[in-house]
Amino acid sequence: MEEWDAMLAQLKFYESIVQNMAEGVAAENAEGDLVFINPAAACMLGYTPEEMVGMHWTTIIPADQQEIVHKADQRRQQGQTDRYELGLVCKDGERIIVQVSA
Repeated sequence: MEEWDAMLAQLKFYESIVQNMAEGVAAENAEGDLVFINPAAACMLGYTPEEMVGMHWTTIIPADQQEIVHKADQRRQQGQTDRYELGLVCKDGERIIVQVSA
């Protein structure tokens, strides 16, 4: 039981870091739906995290930027880390440029 409590405390600690960091963090499932987005990332795009969870990544990444994402995904599947610029579409339709690390 102590081991479980220690693991739970550590998990809550890590979650607190991600939820409160200034950088945006997002994760998607195999189908491309966002399953996690921290407040910084959602705010940057004009959404709340709750609005974005379940949203498909193509909602915020316009067609002219999707090839960049596909190529980066291929590199990640080969075990490579990656950094690249990407244009995202905010809730109000404005585009912003972000630096992606994955």
